[in-house]
Amino acid sequence: MYNEKIAITSILILLLGFPFPLLYGRQAIGEPAMIFYLLAGYYIFWRHLEKHSIVSFGAGMLLWGLALTSKQQALPFWTLSMVMAVLFASIRRDTFIFWTTLSAVSGTLIAWQGMLKFQHLLEKNLPLYGAPMKGLLGVTGWAPILELRVEALILIVVLALPILIGLIYALFLERSIGEIEENTRPLFYLRLVYWSLISSWLFWFVTLAMPWARYLYPPAFLGSIFIAVLIFKLTDGLNFSRVINSISIMLRKIRFTTEGLKAIFCIILLSYMGSIVINRHSFIFKVPNHDAERIAEYLNQSMPVDAYIETYDSELLFLVQRRFHYPPDQVQVELNKRTFLGQSVEIQYDPMLFDPHYIVVGPFSNMWGLYNSTVAQRDIWKLIYELPGYKVYERVQQE
Repeated sequence: MYNEKIAITSILILLLGFPFPLLYGRQAIGEPAMIFYLLAGYYIFWRHLEKHSIVSFGAGMLLWGLALTSKQQALPFWTLSMVMAVLFASIRRDTFIFWTTLSAVSGTLIAWQGMLKFQHLLEKNLPLYGAPMKGLLGVTGWAPILELRVEALILIVVLALPILIGLIYALFLERSIGEIEENTRPLFYLRLVYWSLISSWLFWFVTLAMPWARYLYPPAFLGSIFIAVLIFKLTDGLNFSRVINSISIMLRKIRFTTEGLKAIFCIILLSYMGSIVINRHSFIFKVPNHDAERIAEYLNQSMPVDAYIETYDSELLFLVQRRFHYPPDQVQVELNKRTFLGQSVEIQYDPMLFDPHYIVVGPFSNMWGLYNSTVAQRDIWKLIYELPGYKVYERVQQE
């Protein structure tokens, strides 16, 4: 979108872990796949605008369909980004881009729905685990509550302030929209849709989303390019020696200059980013924790083969070769209401209905307090094994 130096700077920012360490990419969540397919789709879209290739056109719709299938969260922001391209193309009478973008939107939505139907076809002989969740949007993406909005704003200031400044500067760069040359037109539209994607995503995070770092991760990751654009401008093309010289001249002559102030702002910005990198796990020594492996080894060796185990810690489902019962997804919605929205919600879930022999309370179960009232019944459950992060309770045999 800009130049190779800016691209390399953006990648370096991500590798250093600003504002999120790359550990997010190793988690079993949909965001990394969504980010990859979104980026690939935008790249292919630009290539099609440049080359008018039918192959690129089809590949772009397929990639965007995969992005929406990986994580539906991207749908409103991706749609808005494409609407912006359609609007600008109609204003500028760019007929090719107007119809290309409309066709890409339609084809992507068709591809996405086709992928979902194919997925449902694969699942048709599998039993549905519990009823479909109700009220999920209200505890994840639509929470216009003042306290939560303040928390989201604080998180933006703490983690994503350089992205906001970079977005404003990138918009300033495109101020001469009416002077777009024919050979730079595809690149302008690529910048437009990408800028719209990140801006709308951050706006949603501030105004409606639950203030969770996970929801800030995609726009922060994708928005690193705008931080790089800002740094490139402040350093006059990554000329850091000039930055130092400008500051030293201004301090020595005690005279404020534009170059000197720009250099000071650059140092403050880089210092801010460096502090975030250091404080958010990237360079802090971490003590390895093997509690999950240890508890899995205990359960595999000590539990009877026919043992039935209740837990809300999903890592054990993969590590332990025993039968498990895992609470239905609707329980999570109710727990979110109680924990994050402060609602007085009674959790309609009783693990005793499923007659488990053991209950394992790990970090996740403990955080939500789902089994607190159950294991507190000492005449029914007794603690038989404990690690710093896990507790194993056995059901007492009633005589």
